[in-house]
Amino acid sequence: MRYAKRILVISTITVLLCSFVLVANNISADFSYRIKSFVLSDYKINLGGWMEDVKPVTTEKRYEHAIYTRYDYKKDGRFFRLTIAKIKNGDILYFAENHATPKANKAFLQITVKENEPRYVHMFAPGKPPAWQRWDELPNSLSKAAYVDGQKLFYRIGKAEVYRPLGYTVYEELPYYASDVQVVQNGYTQYKVTLPADSTSMSTAWGILAGHPLINWNEPKAYKKALEIEFEHDKKLRADGAYSIIPENYEPSSKMAFYRNPANGEGLRANDFVSYPAMGSLFMDIATHLAYTAVQSQNEEGYWPTYPRSQWLRREYNIDYAYMDNRRNADNALFLLRYVQQKPDPDIRETLRKWDHYMLRYIDKYSQKAGDKTISFIPDYVGAQNSRRTHTSLNHLAANMNYLLEAYLYDQNPAKKQAASKLFAAIKATKEKWVRPDSNFYYALTPGLMPYPAEDYYKLTHDDLLHSQKLLVLLYGKPSDALQYLITKKEKWMQKHPVPTLTFPDIKTP
Repeated sequence: MRYAKRILVISTITVLLCSFVLVANNISADFSYRIKSFVLSDYKINLGGWMEDVKPVTTEKRYEHAIYTRYDYKKDGRFFRLTIAKIKNGDILYFAENHATPKANKAFLQITVKENEPRYVHMFAPGKPPAWQRWDELPNSLSKAAYVDGQKLFYRIGKAEVYRPLGYTVYEELPYYASDVQVVQNGYTQYKVTLPADSTSMSTAWGILAGHPLINWNEPKAYKKALEIEFEHDKKLRADGAYSIIPENYEPSSKMAFYRNPANGEGLRANDFVSYPAMGSLFMDIATHLAYTAVQSQNEEGYWPTYPRSQWLRREYNIDYAYMDNRRNADNALFLLRYVQQKPDPDIRETLRKWDHYMLRYIDKYSQKAGDKTISFIPDYVGAQNSRRTHTSLNHLAANMNYLLEAYLYDQNPAKKQAASKLFAAIKATKEKWVRPDSNFYYALTPGLMPYPAEDYYKLTHDDLLHSQKLLVLLYGKPSDALQYLITKKEKWMQKHPVPTLTFPDIKTP
């Protein structure tokens, strides 16, 4: 009897500790997840089409705050990948990809939610400003991603996205080839996503399955932040990271193309609510996924390349594909630094260590004497050995200095403080050279410290300098006169050239 009680206690503890469980069925393309229920599954993922009788090759990668499992299905030249990311908070991210193949085919992804008649649905509505469109009933089909709030289950169902791979992490979206998600309610709610592929195109879909709200719709800050990081319109999310609309002067490119952007700006913004689950678990999910994709995509030298080629940088400096953009890298490193302070992880710390090692050598390489001060006027971009030294822009200098100052305040590494002081000295030594006669900034200075003929960002550089000033006050107890001079000049120009203030109304559909 005592032995039976011990088994019962152990079994009860095991069930209580499992916030989510994958139940692998005999069929290789059938997965069940329980998140809220102790016994029955809450969600089910079924794969249909040619993968049904194919046994996948399964690989797993464990991190501190997520477990990634990849299921690769291959048959007769066809390739389908399902990636499941189990976040430590209990949420599940899924990414389905039907890759380009010589023979056209269709794969099917079906999500079954063990709940019917959701309370309400939100969909992203692009605009200036964007907003969330609310529906009180679930439609029969979805032409865009939907955030669904049920009685106990909360989830995001993504639409099918069809792309033509162009190379160098660039994908041209082909929206007219994508079918709507079909919705069936028959006691449960089923979503069927069609994922086509042929010799020149592939398709993807992603979503989140949870047992708590993804977004707190009643909290204005969460409402607005979710708009900023939504991947429905001009940004995309995939298993390997975040994608942005590609600039016109990049190649390969097209008007509807996206490239993998190493800056991870969406992760940086999601970081604000990683430690505030009451805002919704979406922010933890996105920040965690982007943090680990950054770990995976860092190169051997320690930075995150921008893979497509800029025609401008090619023409001006002979910089080819896969170059280093120090602003995008500084933003990504700052994102990882702020994430790891909230969610400690040895893999992320090692990734930052590699970046710091690269960055300190990079700053030392461009160190020089200016009077009795050592400055480092680091170039914005670095290409292969046959490329030329580029210009230096003020926003890049400030962003890299800000990362180093935040990193020093976190770990007290004197090498980072010294490197930041070289960048700060470079800004002080050139403060008057940045200002145009109209009080706006020149976008950049050449290696010879001459103005580079381009427009500065309206607000970005100003905000960078404000943040620099805050960090310097924390470090030295007083603001910098040189930075205040630059801030005042920029604000003088901005006051003469105001932009409309955007508001964020909720759009409701009867």
